[in-house]
Amino acid sequence: MKQYRFLLSNRDQPEARIPASQAYALYAWLLSQLPEEVGDVLHQQGETPLAQHLHYDFKKKETIWILTFLADWLTEAAEPALSGISCVPLHSGPLYAQLLSCHEVPSAPELIEQTRQISLERYTTWNLLSPVSFRQNNRYVIFPQERLILQSLIAKWNLSFPKYSLEDADAFHALEAGIRIVDYRLHTCRYSLKNTKIPGFSGSMTMESRLPAPLEEIWKLLTLFAPYCGLGIKTTLGMGGVLPLFNDSSPAF
Repeated sequence: MKQYRFLLSNRDQPEARIPASQAYALYAWLLSQLPEEVGDVLHQQGETPLAQHLHYDFKKKETIWILTFLADWLTEAAEPALSGISCVPLHSGPLYAQLLSCHEVPSAPELIEQTRQISLERYTTWNLLSPVSFRQNNRYVIFPQERLILQSLIAKWNLSFPKYSLEDADAFHALEAGIRIVDYRLHTCRYSLKNTKIPGFSGSMTMESRLPAPLEEIWKLLTLFAPYCGLGIKTTLGMGGVLPLFNDSSPAF
């Protein structure tokens, strides 16, 4: 299980922003480099052990491609394709790639230990790095809901760490009752997938937790895991990149 970070650029406009939806084209390229049986697994409906997205750093004027492989077999399959790449040939033109970092994704015990080292700050700011969307009752949901956030994170956690699965219905309801969105700066957007535009949202939101210590640890655990697994639907195709930050004070209203 590893996370890769690549600096991407166009030759003619090295500082130009590469649209978030280009992550889908990058996924298609990566798929073409993998064995057919691996591609079949990634084409399955539901959660898959790959999350990837593009993030544009406005201060540095850089586009970063972040890929997280949440299964060892997938990491081993993808490493030859990603090793030493300097250019990704896409139909829209080549993108030049520079490896910035490659590191192991923390194991479940390591993440659990990290949660115990974090003080119990009440607020978490979630920066949405690529468009986020949820699916409920056969419709896209273009506004965050506590229940959907929890369902998404728990499903991704259970897929990645089945030996540490979180399947207690009572604990889920207690978690849902103890967290809430208290502030947000969001706008709707559309994420292009072939001839389809997926409605979603981007921006940032602040969440407050009022939970007893055992449940607080679970919430912190899911929050720490979110940058690796993503949030919401189609995280394999470039959506749902998030970066939560713990705060020790309430947002300004």
